[in-house]
Parts: sequence; C-alpha cells; structure tokens
Amino acid sequence: MNFHNPFHELYLGESIGANEFVQLFSDVMVGPSLALFQPGNVVLSGLPGSGKSMMLNLLKPSIRRAYKESGINFPVPKEYSKFIGAGINLQRSSIADLGQRPIRSENVQDELSELAVFFGDFINYSITRDIINSIEELHEGFDKEIGINLSKENKDAFTKVLIKDECWFGYLNDVKDWDNLKHKLKSRLQEYRSYLNYNKDFLDSSIINSKTSIGIPIIVLAKHLRECGILANDVKLYVRLDQYEDLVWLNDRIPNLGTNFQSIIYKLLAIRDVTVSYKIGTRPFAWKYSKQEVAGTSAVLEQYRNYTVVSLEHVLKRKENSRSYIFPKLAEDIFKRRLKNKMPDFKLPKTNCLEYFFGKGMDARERALKLVKKDRDKVVKFDSSWPASWKKFLLSLSKTDPFSAKLAEAWAKQKGKEQIVDSTPTERPYPWESKKYWVKERTAQALIQIASRNRQQIIWEGVDDILNLSSGSLLGFLSICQQVWEAAQQDIQYNKYHEKVFYPFPAPIQTIAILEASLRWVEDIIKQPGGHKRKKFVIYLGTYFYNRLTSDDKMSYPGSNGFSLPISVITENAEIEDFLLDACDYGDILTFRHTPKNKGAKSRQKFYLNPIFSPYFKIPAIRTKEPIYFNNIEDIKNILFDSGAFSDFAPPKYVIGSKLKTNKIDTKNNFKQGGQYSLFE
Repeated sequence: MNFHNPFHELYLGESIGANEFVQLFSDVMVGPSLALFQPGNVVLSGLPGSGKSMMLNLLKPSIRRAYKESGINFPVPKEYSKFIGAGINLQRSSIADLGQRPIRSENVQDELSELAVFFGDFINYSITRDIINSIEELHEGFDKEIGINLSKENKDAFTKVLIKDECWFGYLNDVKDWDNLKHKLKSRLQEYRSYLNYNKDFLDSSIINSKTSIGIPIIVLAKHLRECGILANDVKLYVRLDQYEDLVWLNDRIPNLGTNFQSIIYKLLAIRDVTVSYKIGTRPFAWKYSKQEVAGTSAVLEQYRNYTVVSLEHVLKRKENSRSYIFPKLAEDIFKRRLKNKMPDFKLPKTNCLEYFFGKGMDARERALKLVKKDRDKVVKFDSSWPASWKKFLLSLSKTDPFSAKLAEAWAKQKGKEQIVDSTPTERPYPWESKKYWVKERTAQALIQIASRNRQQIIWEGVDDILNLSSGSLLGFLSICQQVWEAAQQDIQYNKYHEKVFYPFPAPIQTIAILEASLRWVEDIIKQPGGHKRKKFVIYLGTYFYNRLTSDDKMSYPGSNGFSLPISVITENAEIEDFLLDACDYGDILTFRHTPKNKGAKSRQKFYLNPIFSPYFKIPAIRTKEPIYFNNIEDIKNILFDSGAFSDFAPPKYVIGSKLKTNKIDTKNNFKQGGQYSLFE
C-alpha cells in the first residue's frame, strides 16, 4: 500500500498558495502574538520553522481574501482586523543584488554609505507599490469591513497631491493618474533590478538624482491616502519586513554592507510615526547582537520605545514551574491540518490525533522489559560486600521487573551496606517504589543505564516522547513526523506491511525515525554561521552528560543532562557569554533562569542541549532534577577547551568529572552501538 508523506515538506511559509494557507494555518499562535496586529513596531523573533512567515502572512491581502472566499473566519480578532497589510521579503526582493554591483555618483565617496541610501530608496518604492496594490486587492469585498473607498474621484485627488510632495525629489512629476503612478513605481524597481543584474551599463540618472529618505515617502503616502478618503482615518497600515537575517549575511560577502543596511532599518523604526507600523520577521541572532545604531546619527534604538519584541521561542517554550504551555495544542492542530490537507480521504479521529498515530507510549517497566529480553542479570551491579540475601533478591527481581531491580540497586547503594543488612524486602510496594518523586526523578536515568548495560538503544515512542523531544520547536516536531512517515514507507517497500498501514506506528518504527531525525539535527548544526564550534561543544557536552548518567550507579545526580552557572560568572567573560547566547539563539541550547537551591545564593542560569539531540546522545529529553552546578568561569572554560570549541583557551587546570578520552562520536555507527529493533521482534 502506497501512501504520501504529509510532512515531506517542512517549511511552508512562503511556498504555498493563499487557499492552501487557509487550510494549514493554525490560529493557536495568534492570541500570544496579538501585538503583531496592533499599532506599533514589532520584531517577530523565531528560529527557522517557528512560524514567523506564517504569522506575517496574515498581513497579506491575498491571505485575507482567501479566508473570505473559503468561508472560514479570519483568525485575527475582529477588533484588530481593520488594517491594510503590505511589505517585502528581504530574501526574495533582490536586496542581496545591491551588494554585487557598486552604484557610483560623483557626489558620494563612501561606497557602503551610498549603497545603504539606495537600499533605503529601494525599500521605499517596494513598500509604496505594495501598499497601493494591497488597497486595490482589498477594495472589492472589504470596502466597508476595513474602510476603503477607491472611487475615481478619490484616486485622482490622491495622485494629484502625492506627486507634488517634495519627498520624491521630482521623480513623479510626469505622473498623470493612478494607473500611471503604479507603472512609474514598477518601472523604477525594474530599473534597479536590470542594472544590478548587469543588463544595463548605467543606472538611470533620474534614479541617482532622486533618492528618497527611508520611511518618509511611506508616511506621506499614508497621510494622503487618508486625507483623500481612500482609507478611513481609523484604518491601520502595517508593513511587514520578513527574512531580516539576510541583511546580516550580506556582511559575509562584503564587510559591513549588511551592517549599513541594518542601520537604515533602524532609522525606519526610529521615526516612530503613528501613521505606519512595521512588523519585522527575524531569527534571534540577527536582532540581538547588533548595536542598532540609527543611520546618520549617534542614536540607538530602544526596546519598548521604538519597538517591542514577540519571541516565538518564548511563546512556545515550556516555562519553568508554569502550566501555561500551548505547544501540545499547537502541535495537535498543525498535525491534524497537515493530514487533512495531504491525506484528504483518511478518516481522522476527532480528538487525540497525535495519540492515535503515535500511541500513549509505554510505561517505564514495559520499556525496561523490551530492553532486556535476554541476560537480565546484567541489569544490576552488586557491591561485593552486600549480603547474599540481597544479591539473590535483586537477581530474582531483575527477571520479572528489571526497572524496579535497577531502582533497587541504586537505592541500596545510596543507603549503604549497614542499612540493607537483614532488611531484604518481601512485599510490595518495596521501599524505593513508595518514593514517588524519587522514582520519577530517576526513571529516565534508570532506563539509560539498563540500555547501556545491555548494549541496546533507548526506546523513543509515544506522544509524550515526541512532544518532549520537540520542546516547543515546530520544526523539531515536523522533522520527527517526517522521519516517522519515511521509516514507515520504507517498511512498506520491503513488504513488512502486507495489506494495510496500521496505527499507532510500532515503537521500532518510531525509534528508528526519531534517531534519524536527531542525527540530522546534530549534523545540521554546522550549516549555520559559527556552527563548527557549536557542534564540537554540543558533541562533547552530550557525551559528557551520557558518561555521567551511565557511570552514576547510585543515581545520586539524575540531573546530569544540563548545567547551571551563576549569571555573574557568565558575564565575567564576554567571549563565553556571547558563545552561550549564540548557541541559544541558534537553537542548539535551551536556557532558563532559575532560583538556586540554596537560599541567599546568587541568581543562576541553567543550560540544556536541545532535546531533539537527546536520542543521538542517549540522554534524557526531560528535566526532572536540578542540573550540574558549575560555580566559576574555569568550570565552563574546561568544557569549552576540551571540546575544541575554544582552542585558544589555556589548557584546563583540572577536569570536571571524569576526563573524556575522545571528543568525537562515530556518527556512522552511532545507531549500532545501542542495537536495532526488528519490526516484528
């Protein structure tokens, strides 16, 4: 039986049509991101695949019209929906071409400054043209709902007053009417593109001599649209600027080119005119680490004064000690929408769609039994001084309940020989089983040790595992779903399913798929700027955590899948601080501020590897216990030096925990180390 992979394409933001967008978009994110649909400049920050472009697409007139034509309610609340949206995608609009050919004039000496001015002019004309196009697209059917009157009288009055404004420096003087204005705007942008692609020897002098100041023509346009009655006075004008991070990457080709272009955007936001609001979509690294100096001044942007930030990572990430976590609801909704769109003939369950396909998941005892089908004696390790009765008891228990036997071993080692002599348990619940939170905190570590001792791979399956591994990352969630379907398709090819696909997907299918997704995420770290250093750090840290978790037979420190540092220590060394924050902004590490366990201690920050890396390193994806406490700068320096991420650090004076013999993991044989599953085992 052949069936399509509904998750074959991970990124959909800019690649789907308006009608398909309506079917696929989840409105779960709208509520926490309402600032995007209110007056004021907003920076919408998010990692790849977090939904930035999908959210910004709600500002497009084509999307709004598609909702109306489909009979589906527009997901923006009615009280915030009286707006005209327009904008530009900085990746798709030829902005990068501005750096591939200089534009020279006799009056400008500094080439980078000149290019930045032309960049601002290109932005002005692109947005001006798109605003006019957006009004035209929405005026039929939305005239009363939004407040649009595109009568000939209004258009003529608007065109007449607009072209006379001095902000255009005479470029629009020969415009006769509304249609002629649209043609003039379009021809200027075509002139830019033609020159930048070497189709012309010179940029037309009419452009060189009429460069506009960033943002001013847009304000003028908005003012006259309202004064001439085309837009009602209470209609908001929102301008989106998506893929802002592309400006940062221009610096890789021409030093400081992107920085100069960024300063133009900062000038746009610094105008703070209530006539127009700008909505910028960006990856976190591209916004945080620039000085945000406004072009032509010594001023810098100020958050809350010039703009506000909506962080999709913050919205989707599970908060420490908080029950407000919208990601499971979002994942369920997106999952169901994908299946409806790509598998329209499949009858989906009305509720718990994720559970239907992935199952509830096995409990710890069931997982342990599957990990040790043979040689269950390996589950426990005895201290030689232990009483014979205890050894016999543990061996017997490991035959029927290896999970409880592993907990019993740790409990006994924590208690010591004196506490367990002549106290062999005889009835359930055993002493360690009655300690609910003690067991909960050690469940993941116990399974890791059982798998390690029996040379088996950890089992990853069930809706909870998938949500925990995704940890608020839509791209991580979709990556896992993609690999699960691919693994199932491969089994169909090899005739392991004969007549039909059955759900939930078997645990071996899910485990193999999740391991593949995890491997790809680790390998993909190097695809981003600075990724080589971060990958070394991630691999070392993941191996370090695994060694600690598997060597701690007492399971006295089950939180060894993360580390904590005092905030004051982090800020002592700017290079280390930037590295850690950079790793967080690229999604390789998650960070949380937390209150230390000792009263009166300094505030701390804790760091965990992205949970989707957990299957690769065979470490827990959940956080149930306090992480490893590092207390000074040397602690983290040792890790960074040993990993090879910072070879310029002095050799470590000491090593935290046990020195690792290698910083590398054999990715080719990584899955073989833990064994594989057969579908019908």
